[in-house]
Formats: sequence, C-alpha cells, structure tokens
Amino acid sequence: MTNEEAFNPVKNSKQRRQKTTQERLDDKLKQLEKAIESQEVTQKRIKTLKEEIVLLESKRQQEIMAEYGVNLADLETILASHQEDLGGGD
Repeated sequence: MTNEEAFNPVKNSKQRRQKTTQERLDDKLKQLEKAIESQEVTQKRIKTLKEEIVLLESKRQQEIMAEYGVNLADLETILASHQEDLGGGD
C-alpha cells in the first residue's frame, strides 16, 4: 500500500467494482430461498407445538377429572344439569 492509498481511502472505495444487476438479483433470489426455507421450518414447528398443546390439554383434563373423581359420564351429567340451570336445555 502506498502512502497515497493509505491517506485516501475514499478513492479506494470508489475503485471497488459494483455488482451487476444480475448479481444483485441472484443475491436476492438466494435470500428469498433461505427465507422460504426458514418459514417452512417455522411453520412445521408451529404445527408441532399446536399438536403437543392439544395432547397436553387433553391429558390435563383427564388429570383434573381424576383429581375430582369424576368420569366422563359424571361430567356429562354435570354439564347437562348446569345447562338446564342456565335455561339452555333442549
């Protein structure tokens, strides 16, 4: 590096080759491809999480029923009775 290059960095940056439109387009296409892949991974993760939540909610409902000693038939009776109390019976 010469003294002139060391003291004139602006000149060096102007000498850098600009990317062509095609190179910029290729870069953007690569970025888009990566973003789509990332989105697909995220969508799969969301789907998996939703499925896990449904399973855990079901398990928790079963645990609550066991804690209170209620089976499904008892629960249906309780809910039907409650609905009648609210005036929403069939």
